Amino acid sequence: IEAKAQAAVNGGDVDSALEVVAKIPDAFAGVLTDRADALATKLRGSAESKISAALKEAEEAATRAEPQAGLDALATVESIRYASRADNVKAMKQRLTEELTNVADLKRRKVILAARTKLNEHLVKFEKALLDDRNLALAQSLAEEAAKDATLAPIENEAKALADIVAAHEDFNA
Repeated sequence: IEAKAQAAVNGGDVDSALEVVAKIPDAFAGVLTDRADALATKLRGSAESKISAALKEAEEAATRAEPQAGLDALATVESIRYASRADNVKAMKQRLTEELTNVADLKRRKVILAARTKLNEHLVKFEKALLDDRNLALAQSLAEEAAKDATLAPIENEAKALADIVAAHEDFNA
């Protein structure tokens, strides 16, 4: 039973391996049930682990707007036949394939992601100046710097909001 199950797993067919393990002849059920259950648990765990890792890597790639990297991660587990996670792999592959076909949007998302990362750097400095140091002049200077930062052009309204915060702070304290 173990040899047949392992042969199926080696061929990427976890479902068939689980079927082999589940079909214990009645004459051996008392002796082999615990071993078969342990083997089935091991097979499921191995498949789940590999597929979950690939899905996580694919999701992270999607978050970074790198669908090809996500598809590459999924390719490592596509040959595994395991019904419990097949829909997850299929859905992620479809999502990444659609993202890959929309290259213009992908490029725009990468630019926005980079801009948001840069804005976050400005926000950390701005927050420290305004809230921690209570240095309104420095906060104003940082807001002006953010408004002029060309990398923030895709999210310029968010960048300009820093100046609005300084103005509101000035009005509140006037």
